[in-house]
Amino acid sequence: MNLRSGKIAKMNEKTKDKPDEYDTTRQASNSISIIPFDPNNSMNVNAWLKYFNDKCQEYNLDDKWKIDKITTYLKNSSLTEYVNSYDAIKTWEECTSFLTERYIFPYLVNLSEFT
Repeated sequence: MNLRSGKIAKMNEKTKDKPDEYDTTRQASNSISIIPFDPNNSMNVNAWLKYFNDKCQEYNLDDKWKIDKITTYLKNSSLTEYVNSYDAIKTWEECTSFLTERYIFPYLVNLSEFT
């Protein structure tokens, strides 16, 4: 295998002259281990998003990869709500806003409700 311009090139076994190229991003995504977000485990969504972004940065995974693969890393109600809102979420920024609104803001309490 040869490393060439950010891609791993494997020589084509039949022709020996033209390499088959494999994107390192795809290869990295198959080997990284990221703990999924599970709201049933009392996970803090902001802490999980920071963890997820840090892992993606470690493997040079961009926002397109994140939005394409996010369903792999959501569990239980977070996956259901994401799928139900799929048409409205097109960017990573929209995805993080969506998750934050769903899993932070519902737990904020207005103190005037208790007076």
